[in-house]
Amino acid sequence: MNLDWTKRARRLMSEQGVTQGDLISVMGVKSGGAISHYFTGRNSPTIPAINALAKFLNVSPQYLLFGGDKNREVDGKLIASCATTIRELNEKHNLNLSEQQQIQLVVFIYNQYQKDEGVESISEKQILDTAMLLSGSLV
Repeated sequence: MNLDWTKRARRLMSEQGVTQGDLISVMGVKSGGAISHYFTGRNSPTIPAINALAKFLNVSPQYLLFGGDKNREVDGKLIASCATTIRELNEKHNLNLSEQQQIQLVVFIYNQYQKDEGVESISEKQILDTAMLLSGSLV
């Protein structure tokens, strides 16, 4: 998973005097180790955990995950649509993308939507080319 969200979270935490230990109850985990694993990329937080963290840090989940406008909300329907498209392409083209690689593609499509105001402008070829780069395979 792209760890840019951790950079934004760490900066916000520093500005607000928040420690990783403060996030245990916020993100709904049982230990500081779980929080540490999120911040090192060893594990990925759930969407509800990211939403709770964003609320706690007074930013939108969109900002925390992707940057940009601190107050713009994440379009959950678009993310779900992006994830479905990636899963379908992964199966259709036998890309063998890992879960992390699929997440990276969802972020790519979502960010493209934010720039172009419509995923219709992203071709299947662009998505597949990006998938090839992520997977390291050539089709």
